[in-house]
Amino acid sequence: MHFVGKVDKIRVNTASAPPPRVIDRQCASGLSTFQHVTTGDIPRLISRAPCKHCDLDPATTWLVKRAIDVLAPVIAAVCNASLQSGYFPQSQKLAQVTARLKKPSMDPDDLNSFCPISNLTFLSKIVERVVTKQLTSYAALNGLFPERQSAYRQFHSTKSAVLMVHNDIVCAIDRGEITGLVLSDLSSAFDTVYHTSLLSILESRLSVTGQSLAWFRSYLTDRAQVFTTQSSQTFPIPLTSGIPQGSGLGPTMFISYSENTTPIFSTHTVKYHLFEDDTQSTLLYQQLHLC
Repeated sequence: MHFVGKVDKIRVNTASAPPPRVIDRQCASGLSTFQHVTTGDIPRLISRAPCKHCDLDPATTWLVKRAIDVLAPVIAAVCNASLQSGYFPQSQKLAQVTARLKKPSMDPDDLNSFCPISNLTFLSKIVERVVTKQLTSYAALNGLFPERQSAYRQFHSTKSAVLMVHNDIVCAIDRGEITGLVLSDLSSAFDTVYHTSLLSILESRLSVTGQSLAWFRSYLTDRAQVFTTQSSQTFPIPLTSGIPQGSGLGPTMFISYSENTTPIFSTHTVKYHLFEDDTQSTLLYQQLHLC
C-alpha cells in the first residue's frame, strides 16, 4: 500500500540518526493511576459518540445507545479492569484502515490525495475517551502541554490559532519589525511516531508512571491493521510504530509526542503556534534603517 511504503521510506532515511534525547521535566504530581469510571459516566460518554460503527463491532452503535441502561455497568467494568490492570485487551488492537479523500477538490486518481483513517471498535473508542479525558485534565492542571497548541484542547480551535498568529504579525509590524511566516506540515505525522520515544516522553516529560504508563505501553504494543476497499481486505499488518489516525486518543498522544520541540523556538526567539501536526513559525527581525 502507498501509505505503508511512505512510512518505510521515512524509516530508511532516518535509520542512521541517533535516538532523540528526551530532557526530563519535573512535575509536582505525576500520573501513576487512572481514576475509576462510574456507571453514570458511561451514558454521557456514549451519548456524545456519533452513530457510526466499525465492521469489527458485534453490535451497531445505535443499538448500544438504546440498550445503554443494561450495558453501562458492563462497559464501566471493562474500562476499570483495563485501566487498573494497565492492560489494553488484545481483541481491541486491530484497526480497519480506509482511504479518505483529503479534500473534495483533490485528484482521486492521485494516491497522495488520500488520508488513511483507522476504524476502531466502539469499545476501544470508549476506553480511549476515558484515558484522553484524564490525561488532558492532568496535563492542563500541571501546564504540561504548550500554551501555543490549539488542537484538541478545551477552549482552543482553528480560530484561536489564526487569531494568535495574526496578532503576532500585526504587533511586529506595529513595532516596525520585518516579519516572515513559515508554515510546516509534517508528512505522515501520526504514522511515524516511534513507540519507544513516545513512552519515554510520557514518562520523562509528563511524569506518567506506574499503571498509567503500563497501560500506554500495552495500548501501543502488538497492534495491527488491515487495509480495506469496497471489495477486498489485506491480511493483518503488524504495527511497530505510529498511532491510529481516527482514534480519540491519537491526537492527544501526538501533542504529547511533539511537546518537547517547542523550546527550540524559544531558544531562537521565534514566535510559533501549533495545531496538531501543523506548525506556524513567525520570524521577527528588527527593522533595519538604511541610509
